Amino acid sequence: MMRFKIVLVILLTLFLLAFSVIANAQTRVPKIDIPFDTPTDTKVQIETLYSLDYLDRAEAAEKLGEIGEKAVAAVPFLLNLLRNGSVKKYEIPYIAEALGKIKDIRGVEPLVKVFNTYDSHRIRMAAALAIARIGTDRSFEMLTGAMKKNEEAAIALGLVGDERALEQLDIILTRNSPPENSEKTIEALVIIDNYGALEILVDALDSDYTDVRYFASIALGKKRESRAYKPLTKLLADDIYYYNLWQRRIDLTELLIEIGEPVVEPLIASFEYESAPALAYDVSYVLRRIGQRSLNYLLKALKHENPKIRAGAARTLVGIRGMIDMKPVRALLEDEDKNVRVNAAYTLVYRDHEWRESEKSKAVIADVISMLDDDSPGVNRMAEIILAEIGDETAVGPLIARMKRILASRGDGAPWKELYDRFKSVTTALGNIRDTQAVGPLIKAMKADWLCYTSLAAEALGNIGDKRAVEPMLEILKAENDGGDCSDHYKDSIALALGRIGDKRVIGPMIEELKDGFSLGIPTALSELTGEDFFDDYDAWKKWWEENKSKFE
Repeated sequence: MMRFKIVLVILLTLFLLAFSVIANAQTRVPKIDIPFDTPTDTKVQIETLYSLDYLDRAEAAEKLGEIGEKAVAAVPFLLNLLRNGSVKKYEIPYIAEALGKIKDIRGVEPLVKVFNTYDSHRIRMAAALAIARIGTDRSFEMLTGAMKKNEEAAIALGLVGDERALEQLDIILTRNSPPENSEKTIEALVIIDNYGALEILVDALDSDYTDVRYFASIALGKKRESRAYKPLTKLLADDIYYYNLWQRRIDLTELLIEIGEPVVEPLIASFEYESAPALAYDVSYVLRRIGQRSLNYLLKALKHENPKIRAGAARTLVGIRGMIDMKPVRALLEDEDKNVRVNAAYTLVYRDHEWRESEKSKAVIADVISMLDDDSPGVNRMAEIILAEIGDETAVGPLIARMKRILASRGDGAPWKELYDRFKSVTTALGNIRDTQAVGPLIKAMKADWLCYTSLAAEALGNIGDKRAVEPMLEILKAENDGGDCSDHYKDSIALALGRIGDKRVIGPMIEELKDGFSLGIPTALSELTGEDFFDDYDAWKKWWEENKSKFE
């Protein structure tokens, strides 16, 4: 009996301890203390601060901040939650931000304590900005005293437009600070918006750090500061391309398009710096979007002494809408630089139909075919694209040889997207030409150990339409795969190719493949072959086939 009582006491103690921990994670001010005249939206969020879920409490604090100064009744509850020793670190920035937006002076000292207690950048930044927003004498005394040792204090002062932060903001941009600090520092300088801030931003254009250059260039570009135009265009060739910052590239290109004609010449000049894979595409894309305002500059650039600029200008003209005199582009077909010649041919193939149908184009096509073996990826890639568009039969042999080299180079370490694009250009060209001498090599390529090659080769074979490809395609369609690149759609490519070839023998085997699950390609191909449409309903197709099989034998 004594043992039972001891166990019972221990369990009761543990229960009370756990309950106290949970209770301490909530605000200690009783709900009954919520003022009766508190607006409903504020009252709802105050009551949510009592939730046992810290995510709910953080969301409630965030919403109180959105309500702003009208949520003043929430201040005691936010402060008590902030002082609670069991509050989660995740919640603290939301609580601090709410106090800063409500702007009640009671929040200053607790926020100062938070700033001095935590090492977390996010917490310190939220606390510092909240202190600055409340804006008492004590706020500015604390922040100015702390800003030489703490970047967050200087940034917070800048974000409320306090010029005393300028010197420290300048120092922050010379350090290898975290990207979020660089971005906030630039934002602060824009808010201060005086001559000193402008010159700091201009100096930042030459920073050793990509983040600083990017944020400063964007900020000055939005202010239409002409000194930022060249750095903005150079950013397209910067290493921001390499580390998962595609949104930055989108923002950058859209800003350049918005600025328009003033950045055309720096953009054209940047063709000289084709060091990043996306540069040529991005520059041409921006110039094309700027449109007719860039036309005269591009035509002038066709005579530039630098061949990279001549080539880039020629390539870009393909996407400029409206009537364009193609004589200057035709003249580049005699250029000594093959990169210039192939880019001129590219634009003429797509834009100059008179030239494309003339005898003069034949000699150029022979020159383009010879470029398939060029060592420069830019040249041979453009040659593949041109041949894929025109479908010249004289290119079949060289294209087959090129395809075999690409197949053999897969283990050389090239990125899979690059291999995919190169192989697609070649197989598209062979499919467009529709010469049956490509069937054998394409079947062999379709059996390669990479399903992306399988998919692309099947598409080309479908365009050629030779029935020799049917049996190999059916074998691959029935076989299991081990996953990997293109494993989610290669069977669709094969099915669609079989549909284009039109051999009715494949109907039964393709219906059986529907048992394995959802497919877009197989139902489409079956509809082409039969004129029926049961989408991916295996049972419906099976029943129909049993009733109609004899008609197709």
